[in-house]
Amino acid sequence: MARMHPCPLPGSVLDDPRRCAEVRTYEALDTLDDAFHVFYSVTWQSRARGRARDGEADFLVAHPDLGLLVLEVKGGRIARGPEGWTSTDRSGHVHPIRDPGQQARDNHYLLLDKCREFPGWQDRFVRAGHGVVFPDCSVDGGLTLDLPREIVLGHDDLVRMRRRIPELFRHYGAMPGAAVGLGADGIELLADTLGRTFTLRCPLGADLAIEERRI
Repeated sequence: MARMHPCPLPGSVLDDPRRCAEVRTYEALDTLDDAFHVFYSVTWQSRARGRARDGEADFLVAHPDLGLLVLEVKGGRIARGPEGWTSTDRSGHVHPIRDPGQQARDNHYLLLDKCREFPGWQDRFVRAGHGVVFPDCSVDGGLTLDLPREIVLGHDDLVRMRRRIPELFRHYGAMPGAAVGLGADGIELLADTLGRTFTLRCPLGADLAIEERRI
């Protein structure tokens, strides 16, 4: 089983019908072997070309030899028309959505910018790629020029994640045992950074001010 972050998913996610597609994707990625680390709902801020930029990924899949994958998940019946991309929910309501390929691609490069901020990573090559997941749709072939079949995961792929995720990595040129990748230290740094928990300390003066207001 993969090393999932967080594990388990919080109840607020499991009980939210809007997160159903993400929960199913989480459960499918959990079938990967334990060399994989899977981070759910990752956000970050990086600085590139002199300005701050916000990034987010539904899932980040990390492997010491293969590198990083950013996965964008879109639930519902997905379509692309003259006015852009849409998702139709179970009630038949149509919702406009952002271009999933562009989202995944943009956040793939924003994440690399963030990794370069880590100590010792300025000149480190990290192999990275991106893909999209449509858990409620069958996918028979490539969708657009920037979404070939190799990087699109559909409903039928959920039960084949142990094969499809390594294939997606190989699409970006990663091979097991290659000299490039995160390495064990990179995985440890990601897990410590993205999975960090903490409690901030209240200074004595703040505690006294709170007590005075109560009095």
